Amino acid sequence: MANIDYDLAKKEIEQKFKDSHRRTIVFWFDEPRNFFADIINDSIDNVKIIIYNHNEFEIKYLLEIKDTNSNYLVYFPCARPQDKDNWLLDTLLYSEEYYADEVALNMRKLGLTNHHLRKVINRYSKFFKSQSRIEELKKQVTINDTILENDLLNGMIAVLVKSKSIKIEAILTELIFDIQSNIKYQEIRNFGFEEYLWNQINSYTNYSGEQSLLSLVKQYMMTAVAKTSKIENYSSYYRQYIIDSSNQASNDALLLVDNIMPDPRYLELQEYVANLLRINELIQTRGIDDLGNSDVFEVFDTFIIRTIFNSLVAGSLDYDFFESIVSNRANSFWYEKHKFEYEVILEIISFNKALETHIYANLTSEEYIKLYKDSLYKVDLYYRHIITLLNRIEDNEETVSNLKKQIVDKYEVFLDSIGSYFSQSLEYKKTWDFYGEPLINRFYQEIQSITFKKMFVIISDALRYEVAYELCEKIKTDPVLKGQTQLSNFISSIPSNTKLGMACLLPNNNIKYGSEVLVDGNNSSGLENRKKILKLRNKTYSAIRYDKISIMTRDEIRDYMKDKSLVYIYHDTIDNAGERKESEVFEASNKAIEEILRLIKKLYHALQISNFVITADHGFLYREMKVDDSLKYNDISKIKPLELTRRYALVSDDTTVPYTLKFTLDYLENDNLSVITPYSYNYFKAPGGIQYVHGGSSLQEIVVPCLRISELRSGTLKSSIGPVGVRIKSLNRIITKRDFTIDFEQYEKVADKKTERKLIAYFVDYEGNDVSGRYTFIANSDSDDFNQRVIRIRFTLNNIKFSRDERYYLILRDEDKSEYIEKELFVIDILDFKPII
Repeated sequence: MANIDYDLAKKEIEQKFKDSHRRTIVFWFDEPRNFFADIINDSIDNVKIIIYNHNEFEIKYLLEIKDTNSNYLVYFPCARPQDKDNWLLDTLLYSEEYYADEVALNMRKLGLTNHHLRKVINRYSKFFKSQSRIEELKKQVTINDTILENDLLNGMIAVLVKSKSIKIEAILTELIFDIQSNIKYQEIRNFGFEEYLWNQINSYTNYSGEQSLLSLVKQYMMTAVAKTSKIENYSSYYRQYIIDSSNQASNDALLLVDNIMPDPRYLELQEYVANLLRINELIQTRGIDDLGNSDVFEVFDTFIIRTIFNSLVAGSLDYDFFESIVSNRANSFWYEKHKFEYEVILEIISFNKALETHIYANLTSEEYIKLYKDSLYKVDLYYRHIITLLNRIEDNEETVSNLKKQIVDKYEVFLDSIGSYFSQSLEYKKTWDFYGEPLINRFYQEIQSITFKKMFVIISDALRYEVAYELCEKIKTDPVLKGQTQLSNFISSIPSNTKLGMACLLPNNNIKYGSEVLVDGNNSSGLENRKKILKLRNKTYSAIRYDKISIMTRDEIRDYMKDKSLVYIYHDTIDNAGERKESEVFEASNKAIEEILRLIKKLYHALQISNFVITADHGFLYREMKVDDSLKYNDISKIKPLELTRRYALVSDDTTVPYTLKFTLDYLENDNLSVITPYSYNYFKAPGGIQYVHGGSSLQEIVVPCLRISELRSGTLKSSIGPVGVRIKSLNRIITKRDFTIDFEQYEKVADKKTERKLIAYFVDYEGNDVSGRYTFIANSDSDDFNQRVIRIRFTLNNIKFSRDERYYLILRDEDKSEYIEKELFVIDILDFKPII
């Protein structure tokens, strides 16, 4: 049945003759013979009609010799002959063709007249029954008579699979991510594209196995494992899926997997295929180093993490091996997802190494303070990092719980050791004084030695020494600040609480402790009172809260600082968290670091001021475990102290408590007051927090940081601060195979002012088109050994034709920047290479 009736067909034919101003010949091909009965009994004005009946010679003689002036309609009740069999081809080439079937109708919709495209439109006519599909096709390709047949076919398939591109790799990607439902592939079959599709896939991937997308994916992912891991002696079950390395398809397998991995859908795909291939069984009896650089399946990373976690819980000391494994996985596709797990492994190793520092008995208090500043603070630093990271990990609950218990137990042993030794050393002190260690009430006098026109003092409540150390390291390596830092310390007041510590940081001649702390007779509690005390010393001094100055605009900051030379900024993130929800103190410490960094940048950009001092009123002690009653003193309230907290008691008489420390406050204006603190890290029974405490005489509570920052963005520092330098190490610039490795050297180690660097490397042609996969890696080695800072990256070239006479470049750049670090010319000369057809 025709798609248009005879009358309409006749009108269209008549119009062709009317539109022509010369002799016209129209060949009408009607394979279904829908109009045969109509045409033999009809006529057209000024047009002679010929019915084809295998009389090519007769028709040719008539048109070319006998009658060369008349208009002719030559009706063929059959298909258009192949050109090689068409005796009338030379006449046809200067004539017009007409069709009145479904194919012709579709071609008219598409604006096509090229008869070579009729067979495509005819074969896949089902596709064109939907106007929405036609509209989507027009978005994929420009439809005109010059379109290539493959482009038209790929465009149609792209519409069916909802691909963003007509390239076969994009189409194949969509089909691969649909293998569980197979809906898109079923669409391909329903519309008759299956044979064509597999021809394209085979050409692109060199795949020669079963025509099944699932089979292709299983083979290619398993082959990628074989090429990137160090696993040997596969069982027959796994060997059936591994393409021999001599086969070019093995390189295509690697390239295909590399190219689809960045797609968010890869997470679900690889999990599905890993279950089908029984990857867990494959690796259970293997060593974690057997996995090499392979990151085809996420289970490789989870297996490595779980194995190292269990080994650490079991007491393994193979730290160098674990560090090398983690370093190797830094370039794994799954590293970012499991960053907390990998980071905590390194932190645990550092924690265990820090615990190896020998703590001698019978040292002086000053010697223990020095030991803490030199090395023991790192135990607190790593402990904070570990607890923070473990609390962020959502998987491996049982293993994480066991690991946390082990770390907490080790930390408690550390506290018991250093706490007991330091408390023993304090027994010999009757007054709160340490030779060579300045007390916090001398803070103002100390900063007066700094020459400044304008300066900020940032006082962060409970910013203990190890947190300030981390802040110091971040400032030194910050790409914006690029400042010089100097970390020193004061010894806090006793009791090491907020009201006395804050008072001691103000300009003072004398301090008197009581329900309110008086500085030179003035109440020092609250912002307004502290501001008043500062202005009494110098009218250009002032104070402000962090919450207020942090939201000021640049103009507001400039206006605020017009008449000021020294400003105290009060910051309260850590102590506020400890008082409200003590389990969040470690996260609050991280937040405090970032807040202070942002504030310094903001103030510098607004004022170009390079003088900052960051300090605290006291430190703190935090325990992840709940403190049991064995560490608490009973009935301390019976002595009727003036003040009582878990870490100190204030008395005004000669009261003593067994196994405690007692200090007079004669270093202040309080000859009649004394402070009693628990021995080591024990607690008094009193209201307050259990995990987060301060006020006592432990090293974590009394060693107060003093971090001075100067020379921000110094011109002499610009070249020495920033990410580590990385360059291409391999000397060979000729590539002779599709799968190869290139070495990069990190010629500066991560240390001091040099930070890690995340990079991306790939090959392009002279027009800038990618000709390989893109490979990211991290340069983060802090080793002094140059050989340990060589990074080997595996590349796979695209399945295209390469010429040794063309220019190809290796691009190395930062992942988050478009400018390249290096662009090196390479020759690609691959013999016996079968490119995509």
